[in-house]
Amino acid sequence: VKGGRRLRFGPVAAAAAPAIAFGLTVAALGNWFSQQDFGHPSSLPWAVAIAPAHRPAGYENFATFQPLFLYQALWAAAAGVGVAVATSRLSLRGDRALALYAAAYAAGGFALFWLGIGHLPVVFGLRAGELGDAAVLVGAAVYLVRTRPTRNKAYQPAHKSALESDSPVL
Repeated sequence: VKGGRRLRFGPVAAAAAPAIAFGLTVAALGNWFSQQDFGHPSSLPWAVAIAPAHRPAGYENFATFQPLFLYQALWAAAAGVGVAVATSRLSLRGDRALALYAAAYAAGGFALFWLGIGHLPVVFGLRAGELGDAAVLVGAAVYLVRTRPTRNKAYQPAHKSALESDSPVL
């Protein structure tokens, strides 16, 4: 801390939340080039062809799959726009903007997880990734509720102090 100036977390977090979302949008689209992060086999018009070398065991006979990376990219972009708009319109502090993004990211991950092909361990009836997203979603929601601003109520003391008695000042 030189010259008495400190980097404040709030403005940095407010700027970082949508930036992280847009960065993840680009990263998700990168999975198309590397043929990673695709979902179950699909015959939908927007299904993507995956080279045999990139298909997981048990899926060698399928050529087209759900483009999970595309869904993730769209969700991340929507979350980034949503957080940017909410931060501006609701005057969210940086920590709350970051928590809002974490909740949106986790909700999207939890919703899209069932489309993915993976062999993660099952814990409490959920795959490990779903459990992690659920934990982040609950944690972010609790944080947002606990840090929500309260309305200013007129302060009325329970009793008047000795200096504020009804007797005239002599």
